[in-house]
Amino acid sequence: MAAYEPLQRLLSEVQADLSLASGPDPAWEVAVGQTVDYLQSDVAAATFALDPYWPKWDGPWWHMRTLWELGLAHRIPERALAGLLKSLQRNLCPSFPFDLDAVPAAYDKQRGTACHCQLGTMYEVLQGCGVAMDLELPWARVVLALSVARWRPEL
Repeated sequence: MAAYEPLQRLLSEVQADLSLASGPDPAWEVAVGQTVDYLQSDVAAATFALDPYWPKWDGPWWHMRTLWELGLAHRIPERALAGLLKSLQRNLCPSFPFDLDAVPAAYDKQRGTACHCQLGTMYEVLQGCGVAMDLELPWARVVLALSVARWRPEL
């Protein structure tokens, strides 16, 4: 079973009219706790050592994003924040090449460049957790702007 499945299953059961007036749901707390445990694990650290983004739908970054979206960014472990940041610094090209031939040889042509969705999502979570993004990834804001300008010139 993928590490994300308990939280994913629980979230799919939540109804729009759910009232938390009676207090937090114990199953919710268990699911969030499992996500936090996963983010603190050696498995998550090893995943970040390989790639900041993949596996896309069940990687540590997705757990981090879910916690952030739920207003639980304070529950994201420092180890996961540091792992994601280090992975971004090490694995992503600090420019936005518009074709594969422009990707520097030091980076994987498929995974070494970030789309604006990937980088923007991670930027938002890390910045929201107090990471000084302009110091830690000074190129990220420029890459995001170039990406959006290329694909959405009307903006």
